[in-house]
Amino acid sequence: MTEWLKVDRKIHDFSIEKEFIGTFLDLVPSLKFEGKHDILLKNEAGQEILVFGKTALVGKFKGMQPITKVKIVALGEKTGKKSKMDYQDFDVYVEK
Repeated sequence: MTEWLKVDRKIHDFSIEKEFIGTFLDLVPSLKFEGKHDILLKNEAGQEILVFGKTALVGKFKGMQPITKVKIVALGEKTGKKSKMDYQDFDVYVEK
């Protein structure tokens, strides 16, 4: 008989917690329609965490190697210089 393990990924909400520290695992197909990718991370407790793929954030992870230690800081809403549209901005740091 086959045994199954439940996949339980928590979603990080930057409106509640402005900073996330953990390990980048991969860009995965998006669960929402905001972008093409979501970001799969592992927090310091070892839990898999999903961050919905805001365009301004996903671009900072393209080309990043898996298993990179990262810190993400939500900067809040900004207005695009050319588009004049509001978007969520983030700073992303990697461990030296």
